[in-house]
Amino acid sequence: MKSMKKFLALALALALCFAMAIPAMATEGENVAAAKTQTLTLENPTPGHTYSVYQIFTGDVGEKDGKDALANIKYGVNFGGFDADALQSVGTAVDSSVTDAILGAGEGFANDLLRALRGDAYQTMGPAEDGSSLTVEVETGYYLIVDNGSDADDTVSALMVQIIGDTSVKTKTTDTTMDKTVQTVNPDEFTDDAGHTIGEVFQFKLEAKIPVAQLSSFDEYMIRFKDTMSDGLTYAGNMKVEVVNGDVIPADGYKFQYTDEEYKALDVEPESKAGVSFTVEIENLFEFIGEKEWPTVTDEETDLEYVKVVLTYDAYLNENAIVMGSGTEEGGTDLTDDNANKNKGSLDFTRNPDDEGTGSTTPDESYVFTLKIDGTKYKDEIGENNLLAGAGFTLYYATQGEGDKWTKGEAIKFKANDKGELAVYTGNETEGVTKEIKTGTDGKFVFNGLGPGNYILSETTVPEGGYNRSADILITVTEGEKNPTTHTITCIVDKKYIGNEDVTDEDADKLNNDAPVVGDGAAIQVVNKTGTLLPSTGGIGTTIFYAVGAALVVGAGILLFVKKRMGSKG
Repeated sequence: MKSMKKFLALALALALCFAMAIPAMATEGENVAAAKTQTLTLENPTPGHTYSVYQIFTGDVGEKDGKDALANIKYGVNFGGFDADALQSVGTAVDSSVTDAILGAGEGFANDLLRALRGDAYQTMGPAEDGSSLTVEVETGYYLIVDNGSDADDTVSALMVQIIGDTSVKTKTTDTTMDKTVQTVNPDEFTDDAGHTIGEVFQFKLEAKIPVAQLSSFDEYMIRFKDTMSDGLTYAGNMKVEVVNGDVIPADGYKFQYTDEEYKALDVEPESKAGVSFTVEIENLFEFIGEKEWPTVTDEETDLEYVKVVLTYDAYLNENAIVMGSGTEEGGTDLTDDNANKNKGSLDFTRNPDDEGTGSTTPDESYVFTLKIDGTKYKDEIGENNLLAGAGFTLYYATQGEGDKWTKGEAIKFKANDKGELAVYTGNETEGVTKEIKTGTDGKFVFNGLGPGNYILSETTVPEGGYNRSADILITVTEGEKNPTTHTITCIVDKKYIGNEDVTDEDADKLNNDAPVVGDGAAIQVVNKTGTLLPSTGGIGTTIFYAVGAALVVGAGILLFVKKRMGSKG
């Protein structure tokens, strides 16, 4: 079966011609011209990669049914054959069974030909430069173009091309690849980077794409996902492995293993799941996709078919997650190991059908960021000499009800982390946990570890001294623009006053119009003023006070007038 598969692989490989249909082959003496040199141009090569061109067959240019065709096909200088006992001699005619197979072949298996090559490459191209093409002169015939990568660790891939005249071809990615993304606050959306609140559970996704043309060369195919979290990320289980358009792979169909950062297996499962590394290995993918009629996806850009395997699992930011600030800087904020929490993944896979060697994809990274909202409390007016201590603030998750009215949800808990900073806490401990953060002599209050979402900031302790309670502040955080190439994000923080138990919605709206919330980005400046705060509308209102006062004045005037009249009569 394996020798037959190899023969079919050879025959089918000859048909893979970079989006060109295979023309009919001319027979000897049928408008046949001698072979001549043609120009082969390789468009959009990968920068830094070198390419080897191997001559598999030569041929003369003929005509068949009004179309150009190859005739007098002979074995080229680089084809040795699959069977060491039956090496093909250069220049001998190719058996008609092979040419007949070519005419009926579909998508092929050019990678099989890598095992049938002999000698040095017929021609070489590269290394390629960014934005440039590569050219080489070859005779008419069939050639195997091999992408050698940029170094010894790169995966080798190959494609077959037919040369009748000057030919221009485009490279297509035929390597196994792995893409890593993270779930945003929108459950259906996965991006390269995302923001989350500490303790909020989200998912990481690793997607392996294996080209059908590559799989076809194997009887067994191993893939091994590798994953490493930074210390601010905690693994939370709920792992799922699934073949797209196929079946979910059961837990006993893959091997999960905790490892060190070099992916060497640990003897003991780590007690803490923060900052862990692990591997997930599927020993033979064919056990779950079958030997034929595989579940595939088609790449929209290249039209190539792949088998896609997706791994997802739960994670969350722990109390020691790196907090990046507001993320609202003009021009965006570049996510790095210093201001965000990195998750790194890659894929090992079977490289060669004839040995146990493995290849590896380039590691792919995702960053999870979390934000800081900080505020300053002042008395009477904003100024360094007016910093106000003793004010207590509580941050609530905001919920939107009927009529777009925002109300307070659950109060967010905070606890000091290993750095001594108060950060969001979602555990069950009570010691050292607080919902209210009070200002010190510097007037500062800080909330660490917040992701995109809606929050209500409420003054829950008013400082002594006859100060009024400030209006609540609705804070809306959104991720804004992202650049996955540079891992750059631009967050947007909107702030506005809303009513509470002491301030009406109408007064809050007036504040927004006359004196909106002050503070750049996620910074907030809150002012307390002394005196009684009288709402302008709603409740008992100042109108009633004015009316009652006027009535008293009028009443007093009438009483005085009556007394004077009675005195004059006496």
